[in-house]
This record gives sequence, structure tokens and C-alpha cells, in this order.
Amino acid sequence: MILSSPTKILFGSTFVALISLPMGMDRAFAAPKSAKVETVKLEPVQESQSAKLLRAANITGVLSATDISRYRVIFKLQVNGEWRAADKIIKILDDRILMGHVMAQRYLHPTKYRSRYKELKAWLDQYADHPQAHRLYKLALKRRPKNWKMPKKPTGSFNNGSGHDGRNLGYAFYNPRRKLNRAQRQERRGLDRRMRYYLRKGWTKSYKKLVRSKRVNQLFHPVELDRSKSRLAQGYYGDNRDQW
Repeated sequence: MILSSPTKILFGSTFVALISLPMGMDRAFAAPKSAKVETVKLEPVQESQSAKLLRAANITGVLSATDISRYRVIFKLQVNGEWRAADKIIKILDDRILMGHVMAQRYLHPTKYRSRYKELKAWLDQYADHPQAHRLYKLALKRRPKNWKMPKKPTGSFNNGSGHDGRNLGYAFYNPRRKLNRAQRQERRGLDRRMRYYLRKGWTKSYKKLVRSKRVNQLFHPVELDRSKSRLAQGYYGDNRDQW
């Protein structure tokens, strides 16, 4: 088949671009009339079990592709504190289902936004079941003016992306106090407390810098280092980040 204009054909998940040939070139590349035309049978794309269940339940995606793209841009702009640009995109959202997370990101920004108590209280009134509610509640208590109403407390619990069956099997394979003298053990505990403090504050960059430091790697057992990194990964998961 000779195409008169550039065309894209979709095979599975791959786009193949077909570019039109200059005048006269099509005859040079055309197959003889007697040539046998072969066809390729494409295997059907296997539908995942989750997709089958959703289709059976007649459940479709909540967000449109357009809104997914808009939200991604909004979150990226807010990381850099570009609030006005983010607000322009927020105004044209078709579905505002993720606005609780959008505003939580803004109110918890470490350097480029200082949230007011009125904003925090309004957020908690509407989104007290969100995973950021505990941090915003603590912040609201600190910024509550005298004689103002108390903010709504966080409700329920949430899945933070990790869990275990309650057994601590690490100590069956290593002893964190082994090979450390008293002063070193005390220093190790201090470093561990500092990392946990950074994580509670949401200071993942400081946490990452500390867990990579030479002193932490000298004092912490490899199992402890893995646990510390897993806590950082948990923090990234909660902040919708998928890169180390």
C-alpha cells in the first residue's frame, strides 16, 4: 500500500511511522503484480486479571487522560513553588478529586509556602481522612491563634505502602550492638533519632544525605542501613515519588 501522507500505525503498544515516498519512488519499491502478498497475524494483547475484574464490574478510570496530565503538571509546578502557574491549571480541571493532595503538597512545602491556620483548618474539615492529615493537624495546632476553634482531628488510618506480620526477625541474624563500644552505640542511636526526625518532618533530602554519610555506614549494620533506606522509600511513596 502506497501512502500519500505520513501515517502512524499502531502494532500492540508500538507506533510505526510510515513516511510518504517522493513522486516516482513508489514504483521503484512497489511489489510485482504477481508477487504473493503475505499478512502478519498479530497476537491479541493479554488482558490482566485486574482489567478483567474492572471490566466485569463495569468500572472505568476515574480521571481522564487530560486531567491526569494536568495533575502531573500541577504537582511538578508546586515542587518549585510556582503557585500562580499551578492555579491556572487547577481552574480548568474537570475532576477535582485529587485537590486534597494538591493542597497538602502546597501547605507542607518546606520553603516556598507558609500556610495559615485558616487554610489548614479548612483542609482538615474536608480531608481529615487523607494520609497527610496527621502532619497538617500538628502544623495547625502550632499556628492556631488564641481563642480560635480547634481543627478537626485526623480520622481513620491509611495504607502507607509497607507492612509486616509483627515479627522482628532481624535480631536473629545480627546484633546491632556487636563490635561497637559504648560511645559508638550512643552516637549510632543519635544518628538514628535524627533520621527519624527528618522523616517525620518530611525532609527526605536531609534524610537521604545522612543515610549516605560515611559515619552512618561505619556505625550501622547493613541490615539497619536497609531498614533506614526502606523508611525513606516509604516517605517517597507517601509523597508520590518513584525515584531514589
